[in-house]
Amino acid sequence: MARNFLGYVKAAFSARPLGMPIPPNWVMVAAIAIAGLLNAGLWLIGAGVELGYLMMIGSNRRFQRVVDALDATPREQGDAQRLEMLLRSLPPTELSRYQALRTRCQEILQQQQSHGADLSAQSDALSRLLLLYLQLLVTKQNLLRVVQDARDARDLPQRMAGLQKQLAESSISPELRTSLESQLEILKHRLEGQQEAAEKSQFVDAELVRIQEQVELVREQSALSSDPTAMAERIDAISGSLTQTGQWIRQQQAILGRMEDATAQPPPLLEQAQ
Repeated sequence: MARNFLGYVKAAFSARPLGMPIPPNWVMVAAIAIAGLLNAGLWLIGAGVELGYLMMIGSNRRFQRVVDALDATPREQGDAQRLEMLLRSLPPTELSRYQALRTRCQEILQQQQSHGADLSAQSDALSRLLLLYLQLLVTKQNLLRVVQDARDARDLPQRMAGLQKQLAESSISPELRTSLESQLEILKHRLEGQQEAAEKSQFVDAELVRIQEQVELVREQSALSSDPTAMAERIDAISGSLTQTGQWIRQQQAILGRMEDATAQPPPLLEQAQ
């Protein structure tokens, strides 16, 4: 996010050109302070010079772009690290799926570049699509982990049947009946959770295939069409059609609590494509 004007002025006060050990403005301020000891009127003149310098540098568009780039660097590094962590969390088969889709997206951009298209908007849309695909892959692994963590899940129906058989006996004490009923209720919730995780996993698989097919369709259309505007509209339409999927993923993040490192920034595509 770009700074406001006061933010650029603040940066100008401590700006240090490459190779200089200290900001030159500090030297000027120190010189004004020393000169003012000999003649107090120089402080007033120096204050005007300093204010003019800060206003001139702070309003310079080139300087503002440099400051924005420096502000973005730590954030971009953090996003890159989170992206790397997500990729490392994937098993080899799922990582290959992600890399294959990423290659397809880059091919689309290369095709559009050959048609003289401005790639910025298309790259952003495809990057968001790729991020959504990655989040689906991570969500799938989290859902599978939920299922795999319950090692005795296959025995739940049998154990429930055993508890129901015990509860059918009229000779058991009230205390034992209460305990068995509580166990049965817990097993019911566990079974429902396992079934829900399995259904969600199937939904994720379907969405992954849908994105793959949509990217393939765009790639084929891009090879045949030389109209960059039409292609940009198709890519935007795909991103828009997956809005509900993105909302669903955020809900699963809140439920599963295992995607705290999920990057909010799409993985870059434009520089690799070029």
